Amino acid sequence: MKYQKYRLLIEKLFKRQLTEKQAADLSKWLRSPEDKEGFDDMCHELWVNTPTAANDSVEAAMFANIQSRMDETETEKFSKRLSFYKIAAAALLVFCIGLGAYTYFIRKNMTDRLAEVVETKVEKGQKAQVILPDGTKVWLNSFSQLTYDGAFNQRERRVKLSGEAYFEVTKNRDKHFVVECEGVEIEALGTAFDVKAYPLDSTITTSLTEGRVRVSDKKSGITLEPNQQLIYNKKGNSFAVAEMDNINEADFWRKNILYFHSTPLGDIAKTIERMYDVKVVFASTDLARATFSGTIRNNSLENIFHIISLTYPMTCRFHEDTIYIKHR
Repeated sequence: MKYQKYRLLIEKLFKRQLTEKQAADLSKWLRSPEDKEGFDDMCHELWVNTPTAANDSVEAAMFANIQSRMDETETEKFSKRLSFYKIAAAALLVFCIGLGAYTYFIRKNMTDRLAEVVETKVEKGQKAQVILPDGTKVWLNSFSQLTYDGAFNQRERRVKLSGEAYFEVTKNRDKHFVVECEGVEIEALGTAFDVKAYPLDSTITTSLTEGRVRVSDKKSGITLEPNQQLIYNKKGNSFAVAEMDNINEADFWRKNILYFHSTPLGDIAKTIERMYDVKVVFASTDLARATFSGTIRNNSLENIFHIISLTYPMTCRFHEDTIYIKHR
């Protein structure tokens, strides 16, 4: 594996187990012109998973000691955000002169890392799949956004969702996986589930296909079993749980299948607007309240409205990126 020898030495450095000879070898390599692409990320991973014994007061004292031994140019250089490559080199310098104060510099860089925000945004008419740092797979539906910060996968695994996503969570009993959306949290452990939480929708829907999840707001919560679906009403802060007719309906959208069960045409229009980046206009509010149930496998716009019109008397007119619907 690339850097394997130096990975072991860096790990010993972080654990304060490095011998003088090992320190000299590592220092020589760090100073060499060899390409070290990916080295920062490797060190970050090792640091996150390496316990540290130093507290804040000790680290502050160490830093003051180091500063007293540096001229102004060096101090300014170290005050900026350092890569782990530079931190390791600085750590070895300190190690070799017996101060053992490298923890401060590593923690300084870690503070920068924790402040970083990773955001995946999917536009209307698009879908995306991402793999999180812990190996969890996430499929994002149209007009959705997933966000997490540098603290992800340290004490817990927490993400924020706006829109719809299907999660296949990597098992880790020590670090619960939490999805935040508009005051509601979905907590999972080794689970496959779907969350639909679009800001303009009146509800947040969680559908569980595997494992267990707990859905909660600030006042209460409910634990779901496989094949259950929970609908949270944002306005009334209420929970409603029901069995799914088909366990596969939770992720039909990933397979380009539309599934509706007594769904108002107005809500179906919101789904279509997100999927195709179009605008749907109804001739009347009564028409928008009419409901439709069914599964549509061919997702062309014309086909969707043709199938709906077979069960409800309506006509559609397409003009550029707008669809006009009226009674037939």
